Amino acid sequence: MRSMAVALALLSSVSLAAGANTLVTWRAINPPLEEGRKLYAAGSFEAALEKLREADGLPGNTNRIAAEIAALQASALLALPASPERKQQADDALAGLFHVDPDGAALPGASAAAQERAKALRDLRPVLLHERLITARSGRPVLMRARLSFAQPGSAQIFAHYRLEPQAEGQSGSDDEYLRVALEPQRSGWFLTYLRPGVGGMPTSGEHVLRYWLEARSPEGTVLDTNGSQAQPIRAQLSETMAEGAGLTSVATLDEGGRSLHPDVAPPSTPLYKRPEIVIPAVAAVAIAAVVIVVLLQPKPQPQSGSLGRVDLP
Repeated sequence: MRSMAVALALLSSVSLAAGANTLVTWRAINPPLEEGRKLYAAGSFEAALEKLREADGLPGNTNRIAAEIAALQASALLALPASPERKQQADDALAGLFHVDPDGAALPGASAAAQERAKALRDLRPVLLHERLITARSGRPVLMRARLSFAQPGSAQIFAHYRLEPQAEGQSGSDDEYLRVALEPQRSGWFLTYLRPGVGGMPTSGEHVLRYWLEARSPEGTVLDTNGSQAQPIRAQLSETMAEGAGLTSVATLDEGGRSLHPDVAPPSTPLYKRPEIVIPAVAAVAIAAVVIVVLLQPKPQPQSGSLGRVDLP
């Protein structure tokens, strides 16, 4: 596991120039985050926030690391003397936590004040919740799902903005190249859409990086919340050669809490003809069938021939 983490750390340091940006890279280690933890534990909250801002700005942070940074930021902000600005910053940090960690798995590491504020936040402002894509198979439909933290009056709208990442320096990266699609509302409260290969610029094969971000709007068009942004889009790996959850990406996927869209079914470790849960019932069934056949093939008993004796009538 340690060697895998080192490999991921080295992978995250690779430049994305010169065609290498067909691969999403992840940061396995974030030193400023560890320093921020120590400063927070020592009660140096201002210094901890400085280190956490540095940690947040490093490229390649996984969703788990980003959620831990946000939880610690909110904890440090709420530990300082209260002010409207710090309260707003704490709320923004917690909303950012839910963007990368919809279930709030990182909250147990936050302070009690931050945990209480996080519980109230979902009822105070709409938060756009989305299971961020990690890896997907090229040439297959990509499912995007999102929902708001609480029901909005009327029918809110959720849109996905997406494009493929340029594969070489000098390629265009203008705003016009982001396509926008609406996610369809479902009775369950989720909104979803499929990005289909060959439609809207989605590739049918090859290695690519998908950039995207989501926004929720009120029926009047007011932006309620965004998950990701054009400046800091979510990046997902599209691959036809690397199975989802395989190799180095599997560590990132598990680390992110991501789910494979098309999981590969692994063969059983023991052949079927050697597995007791299959062999024993099969043998029993064969034995019962053999007994039934033997019984059915037995000749039926026939009446014996004979006489009741001779009787002479007078």
